[in-house]
Amino acid sequence: MQWYSIMFGRMLKPVVGITILTCIVACASGQGDSQVETKARISNWNSSVQLEVKRAIAEHLSRTKIKLGGVDVDNAHIIPVLPTGLSEYDGMSFSKPELFYVFLENDACILRNELQDIRIALPGIRCLPA
Repeated sequence: MQWYSIMFGRMLKPVVGITILTCIVACASGQGDSQVETKARISNWNSSVQLEVKRAIAEHLSRTKIKLGGVDVDNAHIIPVLPTGLSEYDGMSFSKPELFYVFLENDACILRNELQDIRIALPGIRCLPA
């Protein structure tokens, strides 16, 4: 038997064991709390729904007023929130709109912003699968 097979054989046994154990723990821990999330769209985009969506987003962003970007009323599955306006002391701003995506999660309508990891429930608003 050669020296490298003895040396590497002894080093690989613990690594393989740890890898298998990590896989078993990871697979077992994810089974109980899986949430079914489906891309969705807001079914009845009108002025009252728009006000409710603006209120919910403004509350989570801790802003008093927000301005929504253009929303396709026939397929409202992405809701852009425009950045705050520039003050008189600001120069040019490179801010981009924040995008909120509409999802159905256990029959509840949810907005999700992936950049800030924000999830906003929209009770009373009806969503349909996209």
